[in-house]
Amino acid sequence: MNRAFRSEDNELGDVFIAPRAPLPPGTANYVTPRGMRLLKEEREALEKERDALQQGDPHDHDRIRRRTLVSGQLAALRERMATARVIDPSGQPTGEVRFGARVRVSITGGPLDGAVKDLRIVGVDEAGLRTEDVSFTSPIARALSGHTPGDTVRISPDPSAPQYEILSVDYDSTDGEE
Repeated sequence: MNRAFRSEDNELGDVFIAPRAPLPPGTANYVTPRGMRLLKEEREALEKERDALQQGDPHDHDRIRRRTLVSGQLAALRERMATARVIDPSGQPTGEVRFGARVRVSITGGPLDGAVKDLRIVGVDEAGLRTEDVSFTSPIARALSGHTPGDTVRISPDPSAPQYEILSVDYDSTDGEE
């Protein structure tokens, strides 16, 4: 086949674009103000990289593959941002675990018996960026949601599963900024 009639995509092979963190079907895409800022910064960085990849040899397959990858990542990010619902933690009910809460728990049972942990309930794209950030869709966040200091919850109905006693709940105005 004549090279002029070959598809550039066929020459490059498949480009795998890893999916973003999943949201359960029908679940709103909640993000904190910090989370939205991070998504915007990620979009700007990808746009800058994509624009830089536009320059250079139009037949450089490595550059074309990278540009295809970046463009796909950018499309997935834009789709995620279009569905984002920013929740200001300061508007949440004081003293009750909800989205955006910073929760201190004491753990009884299991390998972390006696540990005190701080958690922050955040959007799926923020989860794991810091060790205390957990997605609002995670089992621990769902178990804690709606509870208040002094309440004890289990993630599992198994009576031998660890218990989490809520020591404190707060929503600070800095949204975890350091």
